[in-house]
Amino acid sequence: AQTYVASVKNLFGDRDATATYFQVATMAIREPRLRERFAQLNVWRLEQFWALVNGPDVPVDRVRAELMFAALDGIELHAAISGDDYPLDQVLALLESFMGETPEA
Repeated sequence: AQTYVASVKNLFGDRDATATYFQVATMAIREPRLRERFAQLNVWRLEQFWALVNGPDVPVDRVRAELMFAALDGIELHAAISGDDYPLDQVLALLESFMGETPEA
């Protein structure tokens, strides 16, 4: 999880890539064909994320993976809007601490 969170932090530094991602995501909400393709890309990203963090032999827990991606998307959006005032290191460290926790059934 640490390696993944560190790589995500580096991606957040690329403001042009962040702006492009959210621009495409916004367009996907309005365009059904783009939305379908974007959704497929997100499923693939979830599967890759899960395998990287948990190993390729661990079945994907879609709910946990979706929650982590939603959190990362929100963090990325807030960091892009807030700029240098956003406590990115602390927020990612807290998220990383949650990643290892197992939810109660």
